[in-house]
Amino acid sequence: MFKQIRLLRPLGLLFYILGSICIMRKRFKRRLRHGMLILCGFTLYLYLTPIHSGGLSDWLLLLQCRVSGDSRAATTWNFLQDQIQDGALLTSTKVGRRSAAPTYLGDCAAGLSDLRRFHALHNQSHYLTIGIQGRLGNAMFEYASMVGIARRNSMMPCIPADVPMLTAAFRITAKVCHDTSTWPAFGERYACSYDNRTELLNNAGNVELMGFFQSWRYFRDIERDLRRELKFHQQILEVAEIYVADVMHKYFPETSRRDVIIVGVHVRRSDMLKDYNEDLGYTVADRDYLDKAMSHFERLFGSRRLLFIVCSDDVVWSQENILPRRGSRLEFSTALSDVEDLALLSLCDHTVITVGTFGWWGAWLAGGNVTYFSDFPRAGSYLDELFSRDDYYKTNWIPF
Repeated sequence: MFKQIRLLRPLGLLFYILGSICIMRKRFKRRLRHGMLILCGFTLYLYLTPIHSGGLSDWLLLLQCRVSGDSRAATTWNFLQDQIQDGALLTSTKVGRRSAAPTYLGDCAAGLSDLRRFHALHNQSHYLTIGIQGRLGNAMFEYASMVGIARRNSMMPCIPADVPMLTAAFRITAKVCHDTSTWPAFGERYACSYDNRTELLNNAGNVELMGFFQSWRYFRDIERDLRRELKFHQQILEVAEIYVADVMHKYFPETSRRDVIIVGVHVRRSDMLKDYNEDLGYTVADRDYLDKAMSHFERLFGSRRLLFIVCSDDVVWSQENILPRRGSRLEFSTALSDVEDLALLSLCDHTVITVGTFGWWGAWLAGGNVTYFSDFPRAGSYLDELFSRDDYYKTNWIPF
């Protein structure tokens, strides 16, 4: 198929050359017909060169930006020319079937950025996967980091066939890879720290990542795309939306959702209290931290209607230690599943997290202001030696 497509490009160029020769030797009427031949040949050549990204509109975008003096156009022009010469833009996309490559003729910066990114994505010839381990929060870090690392190395991300927890919760679009036993492995250097070696992966072949890769820096450049990937399936989201609507009716029956500030509070305790985790350096947040964090939001929003919704793997402890507050409302989620609790946290405006990746992702999905427990991990512990606070927590999150 690719060879057949390549033949069409010189065919278009041939039309152009023949038309040019004929137009100089024939009379006016015939010149008109051969002029049309030139136009068709030249258009065909331009259309098939950047093959599937929008065809002629890509070149119009580049020409417009070059005429306007945009310096980025020159580098993108050279980039596409190199790709064309290598035949890299000829992918499995069918001719005549437009792919969703955005080109913004009115905005050179946005158009060039998206055009270059689109062609880079369609030049991926090798796969990157990761050995999914742990529960949902860990799996989300592993998937997000894999996609970010793959994007940076112009590789195609794919997920193992035996990790249904991700596809059961989210609208994941990555391909499934079935046999990775012969793929070389790349192990992370430290847990909860960014490994810059991932920026220079050898993409001469398929690679399997091994580790947890728990740093937001791995996917900092693809957050918008990642949020589309990590959308909950509709039936999960509906359960969380119904819960929020019921709680709103309970405390603010005459108030619309946009007039209430909802702060999600996630309390992780159960497995963190096990002896082996404590020996490694895992800690749990205490009552004092939760009081400070919730007071922070009460000060921040003053007289606004404020609702705290608590999700926890230790509801009894949470109910005993997180007490009703003056001027705000408090609700405990006790009937939802883990993934439904995560969807609930994602619907909140702001988040209080304690420890663990589950709460981390609840905060990331929600956006807004985030507070975290600063005494994690325990100072001087084994985990503390592997942990980089700046790599693990987003820079705008607030420690208490």
